[in-house]
Amino acid sequence: MSTVNEDAKIVQAFSRDVKQFKTLVSSVGTSRDSAQLRRQIHSLADAAKAKAQDAKRRCEPHVKSKVSATKVQYDRLFRQLMDDIKNLTASETQLKSLEREHDVPSQDSYKQLDTGGYGGPFSVGSSASRGDFGSSQPAQQQVAQLDVQVYDEAKERAEQLNQLESNMQDLNEMFVEMGTLVADQGETLDLIETNVERSGMSVEHAKEETYKALTLKEKIRKKKWCCLLCTLILLGVIAAIIAIAVSQS
Repeated sequence: MSTVNEDAKIVQAFSRDVKQFKTLVSSVGTSRDSAQLRRQIHSLADAAKAKAQDAKRRCEPHVKSKVSATKVQYDRLFRQLMDDIKNLTASETQLKSLEREHDVPSQDSYKQLDTGGYGGPFSVGSSASRGDFGSSQPAQQQVAQLDVQVYDEAKERAEQLNQLESNMQDLNEMFVEMGTLVADQGETLDLIETNVERSGMSVEHAKEETYKALTLKEKIRKKKWCCLLCTLILLGVIAAIIAIAVSQS
């Protein structure tokens, strides 16, 4: 069975993934955007969801338990996990909007086929641009290859968006389940936290009282020695007086 420290590391790893995901999403639609970036983002989204599911599976039994020495610690981990899931869902919603707004930058583009000076089969001066289609079979093959590439990219994008929708749905269901559990356990957890706080206060109070007792004991011991010394001095004075009186008589 895993320990609270091991489970805390998994929750922290998920938190780091959520932060990295948010950073990457902010690059979509900018000059840093690329097909490779989109793949990295979607791959990270899948990995983050898997970590969230694992963390939930590990923490949930401890949160449900009515008798657990680490219940309060797991409650805090559980709440942190919920916050991170909420943030991840928000970032995925932003990604969904950005991907619909911005096409995936690619190198395929039909710019290679236009007259923009790329030396493509339809550039100015090419056989195809002069109407010489009899010798443009390579150009037709290139067009067909680009069509396949564009189709593959569109298919990949559709699959990524579908997977993103699935992830968002799974995360929302997880969040609702965890929220219900936290609400059900709320009173018990609050009571435990209160008892822990009171225990901590009692320990501190006990330390203070012990310190006071030791200080008082030390003062009493010093007073005893002072009284004993004073008594001895007084007895010495009395003995001296008696000795002087006896010698004079």
